[in-house]
Amino acid sequence: RHCICARRLTRGFYNEIYLLQFETGPDCIARLSRELIHPASKFASEVATMKYVAQNTNIKVPAVYDWNGTAQNPIKTPYIIMERLPGQHLYQVWDGLTIRQKIGVLRQIVEI
Repeated sequence: RHCICARRLTRGFYNEIYLLQFETGPDCIARLSRELIHPASKFASEVATMKYVAQNTNIKVPAVYDWNGTAQNPIKTPYIIMERLPGQHLYQVWDGLTIRQKIGVLRQIVEI
């Protein structure tokens, strides 16, 4: 598919997160490592964990479309390209929740 827009959503100490928008089909999320020597085993472990959780629980995790834990790839940095899930980040809505809603969220996290 042809990517028509790549917009950085956030940047942390180790990664940058981009929204990839395409002419057709769903948008994707790209997580790019800011460390070119990022251990490939960390990416492999994260991808394996996401697949395990998806296959063995009811927790919704993004599908991994592609990944490469080395800098020997066309974009020259370790990356994971994954499904974009709908929703909001909890930190963006937390302050607007009632105490009862916050307790409900925390109960769900504990159950997971």
